[in-house]
Amino acid sequence: MSMPSQFLNPSLRVYCAKELRSLLRDRNIVVYGLLLPLFLYPLLLFSISELRQLTTGMRERMEPTIAMQGLPELETHLHELVPPPRTLPLTGGAGEALERGAADLVIVRAAGSERLVVSHDSTSGPSRIALERFGPVIEAWRRQAEREELVRQRKWVERSDVVFVDASVETNSTRELLATLLPLILIIMCTFGATWPAIELTAGERERSCAETTFLLPLSRHDVALGKTIAVTAAAFTSLCVHLFAMLVAAGPLLAQIRGGASALPSLAWTTLPIVLCYGVLLSIVFGAIFLLVGSYAKTFREAQAFVTPVQLVMMLPAMLTLLPSAELDATTAWIPVYNAGLAFRAALLGNIDLTATATSLASLSLCALLCFRTTVRRLSDTAFALGFADGDRLRERWS
Repeated sequence: MSMPSQFLNPSLRVYCAKELRSLLRDRNIVVYGLLLPLFLYPLLLFSISELRQLTTGMRERMEPTIAMQGLPELETHLHELVPPPRTLPLTGGAGEALERGAADLVIVRAAGSERLVVSHDSTSGPSRIALERFGPVIEAWRRQAEREELVRQRKWVERSDVVFVDASVETNSTRELLATLLPLILIIMCTFGATWPAIELTAGERERSCAETTFLLPLSRHDVALGKTIAVTAAAFTSLCVHLFAMLVAAGPLLAQIRGGASALPSLAWTTLPIVLCYGVLLSIVFGAIFLLVGSYAKTFREAQAFVTPVQLVMMLPAMLTLLPSAELDATTAWIPVYNAGLAFRAALLGNIDLTATATSLASLSLCALLCFRTTVRRLSDTAFALGFADGDRLRERWS
């Protein structure tokens, strides 16, 4: 019987549904796979919000440094505030002063006009605080100076607004940070989503002495193994989707709290989300099949955890390598499983999709998923797993 026709088998569909229901009865799977991501990110948001409120007093006591050039009246006005900022003459360019940390704000007159240009660095916390505290003060002083000039000259005075310039070197830092961290978090959460179900359907059933009963169902051992693999894959992919949904809901407010303002979610290329989900399905198959294969050699739940944990760490290593600045999806890295998925995640979220490298990585990961799937189904269909676990006993004796 071919693989597609096996999926159409009504008995197999019923068995898959039965395994999924049994997984949902396990508290560890429900808590760590479904409930934890739904509460983790809002709890993180609440914690950061409380921390920000606690540090409000510290922010008010900060003494920002403002560099100015040819504005003695404004400098005098700022010194009258309570508490006053530190002021110093500008040496060099505004971007240079902000980059080396000599000043939090830089105020100069625009060349050939009376317009004030206020430069700040949006990636610097002290610079954002200085802008938040003194930006309105500078605008109010400019309006007052225009009114006084109008009264003194008794003629029309050209109005000039204050121009605020973000002089940060990397204006897309938040966007790139999210595009780098999201793939890593999703891959790690996918491994956690596959771990508990895989152990539960192998060592867990064996420990409860119900593994043999499963093979009394009117299904072949191959169909039972196929049903277990499909159930674990579905659980892993569901966990990944729940984490993705929770992160999308909490990311905007979370960034706003971190950046200290009404910061919105950066404009990542969410139109490429179907590609991300394709990689998610393939990763769920790979992780689910590998953890089922490893868990099938354990007698008890605790022993399965000891077997799976090192494999889990090894599977996370390629995902962590995607954090390297030089890492990018090309003709070579597209053939490395898991690593190529992380790089493709990042490239898709940034909208930098290389069709050739993406197609190669999908083909490579699909081949790896098919190999892991077939190997695991063959292992779970084996008589040693169904009845005796003889090869597992020999493996344990070799390890001990």
